[in-house]
Amino acid sequence: MERKLSAILAADVVSYSRLMEQDEAGTFERLRSHRKELFEPEIEKHHGRIFKLMGDGLLAEFGSVVDAVECAVALQRGMAERNAAVADGQRIKVRIGINLGEVIVEGDDRYGEGVNIAARLEQIAEPGGVFVSGKVAREVEKKLAFRFEPMGEQRVKNIVEPIQVYRVVMDGSARRPWIASAVVHGRRKAFRALVLCFLIAVLAGAGAWYLYPRTKPPTGPATIAVLPLANMSGDPSLQYFADGTTEDLIVGLSRSPYIRVAARTSTDVYKDKSADARQIGKELGVRYIVEGSVRKSGDKVRIVAQLIDTTTGEHVWAERYDREGSDPLMLQDEVTTRILNTVSGEEGLIRKKEYEETWGKDSSSLGEYDYYLRGHYYYERFTKEDNRRAIQAWAEGLARYPDSALLKIKLGWGYDQLYIGGWSTDPKDLETAFRYAQEGLAGNLPPIGKGLGHWLMADLLAVYKKDFDKAMDELDLVRLLMPNDLSPIIGEGNIPVQAGKPEIAIAALKDITAQDPEAMYGFAFLSWAYFAVKDYEKSIEAAKRAPEPMPSYSLVFMAASYAQLGRIEEAQDTVKQILAAIPDASLAMMRDLHSNRDQEVLEREIEALRKAGLPESAPSAAIAVPPG
Repeated sequence: MERKLSAILAADVVSYSRLMEQDEAGTFERLRSHRKELFEPEIEKHHGRIFKLMGDGLLAEFGSVVDAVECAVALQRGMAERNAAVADGQRIKVRIGINLGEVIVEGDDRYGEGVNIAARLEQIAEPGGVFVSGKVAREVEKKLAFRFEPMGEQRVKNIVEPIQVYRVVMDGSARRPWIASAVVHGRRKAFRALVLCFLIAVLAGAGAWYLYPRTKPPTGPATIAVLPLANMSGDPSLQYFADGTTEDLIVGLSRSPYIRVAARTSTDVYKDKSADARQIGKELGVRYIVEGSVRKSGDKVRIVAQLIDTTTGEHVWAERYDREGSDPLMLQDEVTTRILNTVSGEEGLIRKKEYEETWGKDSSSLGEYDYYLRGHYYYERFTKEDNRRAIQAWAEGLARYPDSALLKIKLGWGYDQLYIGGWSTDPKDLETAFRYAQEGLAGNLPPIGKGLGHWLMADLLAVYKKDFDKAMDELDLVRLLMPNDLSPIIGEGNIPVQAGKPEIAIAALKDITAQDPEAMYGFAFLSWAYFAVKDYEKSIEAAKRAPEPMPSYSLVFMAASYAQLGRIEEAQDTVKQILAAIPDASLAMMRDLHSNRDQEVLEREIEALRKAGLPESAPSAAIAVPPG
């Protein structure tokens, strides 16, 4: 097998499916023109070679990494010129990723990690942008006149270690070194942010100027915790609306690469409690906290929010937002954008359009959103009865809003949780969940729903369809849609295990669970992953650390690990707990629920549970749920 070191350039068209749907013939002709008149000549000019063409993208190999980066910049500048006279909705925009690494040579084709990383960098690049790996940036930084802006470490599919990612800045500004002075660069960037924040504060009267003369500017992403918003509606039954709004704010902020947001489970402990902001900052390790309240009355919604600097306890700003009618998500957009502008500061980094797309304005009515939150309130409690209530709420909402893609996705989650919770053994529930996932993803989803939809599809492809490769692809897409949200990584830790790659789950989950001791799913799936690699002591430890036991996962792998260690009495006691929570629990259920590409792992689990006393099968019928 021949190997060589190459610079790989991966390019792909943004929103290709949408463009083809709008104008198939025109899009195809424009793409062919770009390829023949721009891409092929530029790649050849820079001594590169296209070794793979896809419908909407290509892969090219360069012997020189300098040539690869110069070619990428020339391509993006050429695309910008060609798009100048084209209507915005018809423009073909391209993402480019570049990696320097070892590739496997097979004829004219190239394979291996060097190619895979380039493709993953392309997928997370911004439209019209170029993202490169740390290897590329270090190699060319002193040889080219472009700046390289650090984008932090990113996890990519099938690569255990995170990749250092940099964005090529093509604004023509003078080159300046960054390798030896990344901290200085970060502080300069922060200083420019301070200047802008000062101007915003003076104009808006927010008083933010108090914040920065007294504190040291941060050198990395801003850290924020969103505390549970108080329900000021005067009706305790509307608590779900406050809780849901809090969670959606967390999701919105998590989409920014310039902010790190504390997990919701870490902030729930402050619900309905009075605590000093400085103390919260120390306990959570965050620079800022967002707190406030929500009031809902009929078609009117009001959010009062304030941003507090935990190093001083001072308010950066406090504002009230009111909305009426059919656009509830705009509220979160306004609050989110204001936080981002205040904390990150640079308008060049925080694009208004990006955050309009994040919240999907005008994509859902207040009534539809109300049903979405009402069901989610029950769903999060993770009990059989509450899951039934969640399904009922979403089914009622869908009856009223039959075209709601968002409610279809949530219903899919409800039926999926029936199965993974061990409350149903009827495969029709998974079939119903899969149908709702397909219909929801085919509908008009706001971006918050797209992430949830692909996350659901990832789970169903693993649990229901047993298509582990596609499940991993979907999970990779979820991480692109929700780049700084830990929930999908925690909640989908099962997929790498089922795909026969438990080491990936361990690498992702062990650090997250250390940061978030309330991550119930995280500990459950970490226990499974450790069982898969035969580290039974750690499997038991992870299961015990879960704040609440998941009978169908953490208790199962605790029992199986006890049995593998010969601690049969403890294994039998754990099985009794499983059966008390899930009377239908059986070896047949676990064989189906914990399906695995690596059959040795599954058979080892089943045999261990058999030793622990779990019955072969259970005759009880599945619980009744509203028809799909």
